[in-house]
Amino acid sequence: MRGFNYCRPVVVIDGAHLRGAYIGTLSTLDGAGCIFPLAYGVVDTGNDCSWIWFFEQFKNAFGEREKMCVVSDRNESIMKIVRIVFEIVPHYACIWHLWKNVCGNFKRSRNTISDLFYSMAKEYRKEDFDTLMAKVDKVDDTVKEYLEDDGYEKWSRVHSTVNRDRMMTSNIEECINGCLVEALVPSSEFIFPVYEAGKRYIVCLERKECTCGRFQLDEIPCTHAIAILKDKKVTYMHHYCSDYYKPDTLAKTYEVPMSDKEEWLVPRNVLDETVWPPRYKRLAG
Repeated sequence: MRGFNYCRPVVVIDGAHLRGAYIGTLSTLDGAGCIFPLAYGVVDTGNDCSWIWFFEQFKNAFGEREKMCVVSDRNESIMKIVRIVFEIVPHYACIWHLWKNVCGNFKRSRNTISDLFYSMAKEYRKEDFDTLMAKVDKVDDTVKEYLEDDGYEKWSRVHSTVNRDRMMTSNIEECINGCLVEALVPSSEFIFPVYEAGKRYIVCLERKECTCGRFQLDEIPCTHAIAILKDKKVTYMHHYCSDYYKPDTLAKTYEVPMSDKEEWLVPRNVLDETVWPPRYKRLAG
């Protein structure tokens, strides 16, 4: 619970497919990009009652952080209960699950639109997003209408009302690929144009921004900023990285060890309560 304060306030929820009757887990990423488990619930089924209990317990334990968001699949119960328990916390969709819905509804267009969809979802600039959406419109305008009706802010990184960071899927995995570029021409002490594949990007080291959008959203130098820093012989780049990525912050995530069970301070009302296992619902087969 203490360690969560040093992680980004992006909470990812998904059901765990166990070989038993019970499901439910919440997690996030630590500063090193590793999965940091927050909570898990033992329930008989994923209905409204189970989810509202689950999120209420999570809120009681972890509170509600500034600029927090929840990422999950498009489970109706989860989306509804998030709005009830966390009134101002936005819910964002897992882009993989959304794409599976698109594939099911628009089978003829899915192969052509697949790369466009994932590029749009991960885009950092609205103008680039609009360019890609125009291409989708030319292929199949009904797909554009479907994605538009779903709400761009639900699945598009650049339209998100809060920074969902790299959590674009409920699997908490996002690969960042890039390469350094060499064409650098400084226009001031802090502002540099960087040319890559025929495009020009403007990097401001003082504000830690790049017109590609990645520097300010990921809060870590993008490939364009790294190219500039390397050209300026800067080897210590910690100043340009968010504290979330730094070793000291990561260490604080785990600095409080779990105490022995004998030292736990359990409230009397908990000790006096008998906790029975949830009712087992026999599954088909």
